[in-house]
Formats: sequence, C-alpha cells, structure tokens
Amino acid sequence: MRRFLFWSLAVVTAAATGSVLAMALSPAPTTMVFTPAPLEDTSSRPQFCKWPCECPPYPPRCPLGVSLITDGCECCKMCAQQLGDNCTEAAICDPHRGLYCDYSGDRPRYAIGVCAQMVGVGCVLDGVRYNNGQSFQPNCKYNCTCLDGAVGCTPLCLRARPPRLWCRHPRRVTVPGRCCNQWVCDDDARRPRKNIPRDTGALGGCGPGGGQG
Repeated sequence: MRRFLFWSLAVVTAAATGSVLAMALSPAPTTMVFTPAPLEDTSSRPQFCKWPCECPPYPPRCPLGVSLITDGCECCKMCAQQLGDNCTEAAICDPHRGLYCDYSGDRPRYAIGVCAQMVGVGCVLDGVRYNNGQSFQPNCKYNCTCLDGAVGCTPLCLRARPPRLWCRHPRRVTVPGRCCNQWVCDDDARRPRKNIPRDTGALGGCGPGGGQG
C-alpha cells in the first residue's frame, strides 16, 4: 500500500513538473500594436475660394504679354501669375507660357506654391532660338511668345485709328521716326484745284476818279 501511494505521488509530481516546464519553455504570445497614420490638419490649410463668387464689376487690365484668364475658383477674371510669382488654387499660373504651380516648398500643407516653368521645346525664328515660355519682340510692331515649339504674336500697333467718316480715301503711310503706320486722307490730293485769278492791284479806268475827262 505504501509502495502504491509513493508511486502515485511520484507520477503526480512528474506531471506537475512537466506542465510547469512546458509553460516556461513555450514562447510568450505577441501582441500587435496598430499605430494609425497622423491625419492631415485641414484647419491650417487656408481656403482661397469663396462661394458665392464676389467679382469686381470690370476685369483687370493685364500688362503686355500677361494672359487674362479665369481664376482657379472658376469665378472671376484675373491676370495670370508669372514665373516666380506665388500661386494658389485661386491664383493660377499662366498656362499660355507653360507655367505650373510647384507646391513642393510648402509641405505638408501644399497650399501656396511658386510658378515654375514646364520643360518644353524651344522655338527658332529668323535664326534666333528662344526658350519655351520666353517673350520677345522680333520688331517694334509685334510681341511674341514661344510655347512648345510654336510662336504666337500679338500686334502692338493698335491705337492707330482711320480718319473720320468724311474721308473717302484713307490710306496708311510710313512716317519717318515712327514704328506704326499713320492714317492720312487722300481726298485733298484728289480734289481738282480751281484757278483763282490773283489781284495785281492794277485797276482799269473804272474806279472813281479814274475816268478820262
């Protein structure tokens, strides 16, 4: 009987020791911790577009060579931003000069950028090469811009007006020292001149006291 009890006690002790060793040797369960990505703070990003649109009664007058376009809010007319100017979602860069808004310097808001030049093809005119987006004057009568290999020009002589309605034969002539041609009226040159006798002061004996006695 003692031998049976001793054997039973030994079996129970061995089983308990094995379970303790198994728990000690088993790897501890790992817990996965999920860290959410930081949300973008939209409150610090300014809003440049406002609705309803509030536009001035008249569109602005842009400098020579600057495009008059609709702003990025699709509300009002504006003079396009040029190379090196600040740009936003409302104040957009001049598309006719191959410019785009570079927001890389305003991280992480990406609200205010700088107008930069797109890489494009230059132009060649009269043997002279111009860069993409470059403005130039081949002569005093035109202002031109190179855009992706094409040259677009606008006339500068726009203030010259023809003569009034009474002039039947207007024509444009070149005036020395002036770039733009001037209007003249040829009506005076086409009118026939009348021969008017000149008064020589020699009067016949018809005046008072001029008769013969």
